[in-house]
Amino acid sequence: VLDLPLLVRVSSNPEGPAGFVTAGLNFSYVLGVTADDGSGAVDIANNFDEFTLGALFGAGVRIPVSRQWLFLEIRYEQGLDDIIARDQPVPFDTSSPVSMKYRGLYLQASYLFGAGED
Repeated sequence: VLDLPLLVRVSSNPEGPAGFVTAGLNFSYVLGVTADDGSGAVDIANNFDEFTLGALFGAGVRIPVSRQWLFLEIRYEQGLDDIIARDQPVPFDTSSPVSMKYRGLYLQASYLFGAGED
């Protein structure tokens, strides 16, 4: 899956440690999907929509480290649309759910560093 998140981050203190909240949308494109039914891998990518849309919500802290920044964040992502392609047969002949959406909980650590004087 290739993701393109578009986020808005609101931070408290511009200097020193600062808490922040994050919200936005995530646009996803499915590159490939396989499943193992016991007899080997089966390509089931055509059973899923190519594009999906999700909403992101998170909170974290920004910590100064020398002249750089360390970010620690927890995020929740919820799919907004159905990920199953309804015009395709259901994988492994299972009954089709009314709606199937993805969701995830992520713990993220990142380090921001700059190049140059400031």
